[in-house]
Amino acid sequence: MTDIQKHIDAINSFLEEGFEQDVFAAVIENMHALDNQLRVNNFAYGARELISIALERIAPNDDVVKCSWFIEDQGVRPGCATRRQKIQYAIYGGLAEKYVEKLYDVDIDNVIKCVTRQYEQLSQYTHIRRNTFGIADTENIIALEALSSLSNFVINIAGAKESFSDQVAMSLQNILYTEISDNHIDDFAHLAWHTRVDDVHIDEVDIDNIDYDSVYCTVYGSASIERSCARESGETEEDTYLGSTSCPFSVEATCSVQDLKDVKLEELDMETRQSSHF
Repeated sequence: MTDIQKHIDAINSFLEEGFEQDVFAAVIENMHALDNQLRVNNFAYGARELISIALERIAPNDDVVKCSWFIEDQGVRPGCATRRQKIQYAIYGGLAEKYVEKLYDVDIDNVIKCVTRQYEQLSQYTHIRRNTFGIADTENIIALEALSSLSNFVINIAGAKESFSDQVAMSLQNILYTEISDNHIDDFAHLAWHTRVDDVHIDEVDIDNIDYDSVYCTVYGSASIERSCARESGETEEDTYLGSTSCPFSVEATCSVQDLKDVKLEELDMETRQSSHF
């Protein structure tokens, strides 16, 4: 596989099927139009526009401006987010800056500088000037550089978002453990008669999305349940104890971006196959 194809595949994996991938296919066609003197200009322009299209999908302007950290920039139209603000949103949504600054070891400024530099590298060929018009680039050196800039743009944002989401998930484990163990133990009561939930364990938290208002996640864990049979007269708790079992569960949770401890849980989804043993 050539370097060019590797970049194309990486970019396509980030783009949405349909419009975005169709635009990218048209951008690549410009790279192959060897008889067109605007070949490099059209290619770079299309690639740069594709960044704007993808950014608007993953960081819609209407959502960015609703974030608590959004401040209008004098250099853009009122009600419009800057490219920097869109990149911020693409990485951590509307999460309050107290979390971004204090809890998570992701150098947002460095990511934004890298991404901005990659955008500017594409911009140098979009304007038609004497030194950018009619570039042959028969070896696709410039095209490869432009594709590299575009794929690095995608990789940097996706990588920062994944790293940030992983750390948010780690922070939420204790919060969600407390929420479930303090307020939702009774949700396990229907599993069988004569049971007692001893504890719950959070195995994993998957971050599904972070928007301007909430962190949406799925929690996977298990409940440790002590089993017993019906107690006859004179029998002690020890006499009726049958052992313990583990009941896996999952639940969707929503946490406020302003206060991660402000949690709302959906109905727990429990695997009840163990209940036949009670």
